Amino acid sequence: MLQPAREWMCSLEQDAKPKVFISSSFKDFAHQGEVDLALRQRIVEDAATLPICCRAYETQNLEPAADADEIIDRCFSGIRGCDLFVFLLTGRHGSGVGYLASGILSSYLELELFSAAMLDKPILVLHLRDREPQPALRDVMALLRSAFDAAEYYIDDERGLRDHFRAVCLRFAEGRRVVQSSPMSAQLPDWLSIRRTRPTSQEDVDAPALQFLGGQFACSGKAADMDKARALIAQLDEGTRGAASARKAMSHGAALFRLWAAIRELIDDTGSARADPLLAPLWDQALGRWAAHASWLGLHGHLWLGPMAAVNSQSQLRHDFATNKFFKSANNVREPLGARASALYSIAQRLRSRERQVFHYKEVEQLATRAMALDPRNAQGARTIRAHAALRLAQSGRYWKVWDAERDFRAALRAREQSGASPAQIGESMVDLGFLFAFTLRSRRGFDLMEKGLELMRTGQGPNGMTFVMRGLRKLEQAALFHKKARRAEEVRREIDNLAKITEAFDQARTVR
Repeated sequence: MLQPAREWMCSLEQDAKPKVFISSSFKDFAHQGEVDLALRQRIVEDAATLPICCRAYETQNLEPAADADEIIDRCFSGIRGCDLFVFLLTGRHGSGVGYLASGILSSYLELELFSAAMLDKPILVLHLRDREPQPALRDVMALLRSAFDAAEYYIDDERGLRDHFRAVCLRFAEGRRVVQSSPMSAQLPDWLSIRRTRPTSQEDVDAPALQFLGGQFACSGKAADMDKARALIAQLDEGTRGAASARKAMSHGAALFRLWAAIRELIDDTGSARADPLLAPLWDQALGRWAAHASWLGLHGHLWLGPMAAVNSQSQLRHDFATNKFFKSANNVREPLGARASALYSIAQRLRSRERQVFHYKEVEQLATRAMALDPRNAQGARTIRAHAALRLAQSGRYWKVWDAERDFRAALRAREQSGASPAQIGESMVDLGFLFAFTLRSRRGFDLMEKGLELMRTGQGPNGMTFVMRGLRKLEQAALFHKKARRAEEVRREIDNLAKITEAFDQARTVR
């Protein structure tokens, strides 16, 4: 699993220095075949002389990795903690990830590039002159291009690339901007909210503009491989990962890497795989699971790789299921309204503009209400999302909305108690209602209800159970901070941080705003 920041090979004195991750580009092509990439070794050596904290796969842990998951864990933790991702681009796509005995298209280098795009890291591309990337690498760069809003790209010989690397790192160490961000950088979530949303909430609810990977799903000279995609998705169903002798719970990051690999297997050279009646159900599974795992990982925003983009593309696909006669009626044709509402709610929480927050919270109410009308028997989740949106609107000055929120929270709890829901689900609703009480002059009752609810939530099994516990704990932390219960807030924060190392549900570990 992910390790604390101490994995960076830096002294305490170096901790304040910029952190740079060097991609795992170990080999290159030459006339005699594959050879070691001398550029990479020299870049790592150069980094040791610069006022930066350098991390590369081989420097962070001397013990051999047990399996593919551990290799990716090490790379992912390094990229998560870095301030700059340095992509050494040669002609080689890299070694295939060992998720399947039969091999898969995605390489370790590709998953590093995907991680940097997913986490919105600034990227420095050092392209060795006269090296043309293999088609698979060229394709993944094209797929991820829209996700990189901040990048610098240099093509040069080895000496020139080393000079560029040193210059960028020195600029970085002096506190100057390393990579120029475009106006569409994910660091400007309010701007993205306007740019990638329809003008009115009703238009955006009915026909969302944002699509996964910008709607681009084509790779050169490649046919879709349904069997490999299905096998990768099936690994998520097992819920575990790692070598047979040491199985671990599937973290959200590990799940996303498999989903990316599955999507790469589903993409073909025409971009038409989603219209294939045999492949489309796998696309539906991949996009739906992407939205869930990316949400827990915290990739919220109007981003091409975010939960909102994935669920919008899934909605479009299900519309095709419902209207295209070539699809079997057995496919799920219900629009994922609850998932869309949840994604929009999380986006709104991250915005600074009160106007944009209100815009999206109103969308959440519309979508949740529509979901409840379409499926009254399973309305508790949508009702809870609507209640949270109403509570946020109350905090923004629409004070009467607090009564709407309380009514929905009470109704959701009552429905779960009467329908024989699991103790963990009932506990979740208790925490929600207690959270509202804590902020509406009923703090004693609220804290009591939240603590009892968390006891029930801890009975949930598996990584999903732990991530829901994290969400409940985060609400308790917010309430404790609001009521100046510093000791209880510190206890809760420690538990959240410990669970985050296991689950990678970093969305619930972020600092309370």
